Amino acid sequence: MDTPLFVDVLDFKVFSDDLNAISISSDRCRTINTISPNSYGLSLTDSTFKAALIKTDFLVLDGVYFAFASLMLKGRNIKKNQGPDVFYHFMDR
Repeated sequence: MDTPLFVDVLDFKVFSDDLNAISISSDRCRTINTISPNSYGLSLTDSTFKAALIKTDFLVLDGVYFAFASLMLKGRNIKKNQGPDVFYHFMDR
């Protein structure tokens, strides 16, 4: 399997690939979390929460505003894989 794509934005490595790139049959995927403007704001004042987001195996978007930040700051688009998309994808798999 190819190495999944990520985009670094605001100190976070955000997953930016097709959800099928996440292998669920190996130990490479133990946690999937979402990043949003709200969770980013919380991470600025809660170091434990920030560490959990940074250490997650796959951090996906939750809403469009964090992707907008990536476009504005890095010129990079992040593939839309929002929380509900991730949930239903893995329930089907």
